Amino acid sequence: YKTHVIHNPIHPAFADAVFDPTAPKDADFITLGPFDDAKYGVDILCEIAKRNPDKTFHLYGRGEYFKYQTAPKNLSVFQKIFPQSEMPALMSRYRA
Repeated sequence: YKTHVIHNPIHPAFADAVFDPTAPKDADFITLGPFDDAKYGVDILCEIAKRNPDKTFHLYGRGEYFKYQTAPKNLSVFQKIFPQSEMPALMSRYRA
């Protein structure tokens, strides 16, 4: 068989980051990504949020999905994207 190795190293910001589970958290779950491409499953995230009203969800990205759909009450939507270097600090503000 012919094989190819595709190197996919992590960004140094992730390698250097430390997660503090005892630090205050903004919400239970964070999701990052475009809102409108089906492969990102924003509709699935909305359904998960509806089925788990006791949990809080934050979604960061860009798109027009929420111009046509209403977000569940426990899902906050932020039209914002972050460079990789800022993601570890952002993600550390969430439980999952």
